[in-house]
Amino acid sequence: MRSYKQVFIQSVNTPHATWHGTRVLASRYSVFAEEVVDVRNKRILEAIENYLSRHPEAADSVQGIATWWVPEMGLEVSENEVADALEHRPEDSRIEEQQSLSGPIIYRLRSAGNGKEDEKLKH
Repeated sequence: MRSYKQVFIQSVNTPHATWHGTRVLASRYSVFAEEVVDVRNKRILEAIENYLSRHPEAADSVQGIATWWVPEMGLEVSENEVADALEHRPEDSRIEEQQSLSGPIIYRLRSAGNGKEDEKLKH
């Protein structure tokens, strides 16, 4: 079975594809690809949050999250997919990042005192 990307590439590379048709198809494929990535990111973030709900003291790097946390929640993902999902997480996410002393960024459950609400109270 061919993927949508393979179908797109084949249709763009056909000799009888018109410029307009190719442009419309490329636009449709781009929107479709963005939607797929958004859904995938949302599922990855949900898996991470579910893991953290079960293990509230857990903290790990992108590599550890991709290797241990997300697969335990039933998804197989790459480190790049986890990194992308974490990079595009919403501001109100329950996941926070912290720079570790050894180098990699560590992700963990946002503690009650580290939310945006506390910042608003200070102003």
